Amino acid sequence: MPTWPSSNKASNTTTNSAGDSISGARGDIHKTINNTNDIIDSFNIPASPTDGHILVYDTDTGVFENTNTIEGTPGNHTNPLLHLKSKTQGYQKSHIKAEDSSGEIWDLLGRYNPNNGHYQFYVTFDPTTGDHPTGAFAGDKAYVFQYDSQDDEIRTDIFGAGTGAGHVYSTFGDGSTAYVFQNMTFRAKNIEFQPDDGPTGYSSKNGLKITQNFIDTQGLTIRDTSGSLTFDDNTFVSINSGGTVAFTVENDSATALGQRITVGESGTAHTSGNSLLVRRGNGSGFEEQFKVETDSSTTKVTARGLQLTGATVDSGTGFTQSNRLQININGTDYYIPLDAV
Repeated sequence: MPTWPSSNKASNTTTNSAGDSISGARGDIHKTINNTNDIIDSFNIPASPTDGHILVYDTDTGVFENTNTIEGTPGNHTNPLLHLKSKTQGYQKSHIKAEDSSGEIWDLLGRYNPNNGHYQFYVTFDPTTGDHPTGAFAGDKAYVFQYDSQDDEIRTDIFGAGTGAGHVYSTFGDGSTAYVFQNMTFRAKNIEFQPDDGPTGYSSKNGLKITQNFIDTQGLTIRDTSGSLTFDDNTFVSINSGGTVAFTVENDSATALGQRITVGESGTAHTSGNSLLVRRGNGSGFEEQFKVETDSSTTKVTARGLQLTGATVDSGTGFTQSNRLQININGTDYYIPLDAV
């Protein structure tokens, strides 16, 4: 294994005068030749070096290898495998640049921003061409992964996503003959979306929030641009409210349809089961107050404590007290005779 001859230099005192003889300088000449050979042997460089390769010292071979691989045994954060140190700092002060025959592709840089205490890692795309959109800074098309030391949070910012599709996440996988979309999973205690169409800055608006136990729309309106919301088959929807109103339907249109419940299909009869059931808790269970059901293909309506408001009754109708139906209209009891057919 050759030794780099930094501590074994030849003296120049035997060759610095015109009267010095070759025989007198023989020892230093011999040492210089040996040192030159040690230097040559310290580099494993082929006769025709490979384009783009660099020299990397390899402790296993004890020489500098001509390679495109940086290999070694890193220690810890203070003794990394590769250390890049810039003498300036800024979001355009790149550490690494990738370029092909078409031009520059991306830059990588790290910086500490003393203005806000952010430790930042930039991945900048198309780093030096025209502004996108007009008026933006060149080099603003970037992912910024950063740690905010003031708020103690890690954040990912996306700059220059553009006015097209914005920013799109896609997951692809092997579909045998072509790539196909695959699953995407987000894992977190709470997930919150904060839509904001305002100027740049961090949004303070409420949005959809997904917690471990519920989905909170936080005041947003649920809308389907097709005009309908469809729940999958055998889906149980529970509206649980501790307030005075659990479910309210409002339609301001003068020709509104209100609420419509359909069971069965136009070509398939509904033969049994409830289409509407209203019940209340009575302290020991539930009491059915109003029910619309299909019984052997016949519609049957059952109402408990029926009271009609705004109806009219023929006062001349006769009845017997023992066989009657009592109806309360606007606070007045009326009786309808029931005659067996």
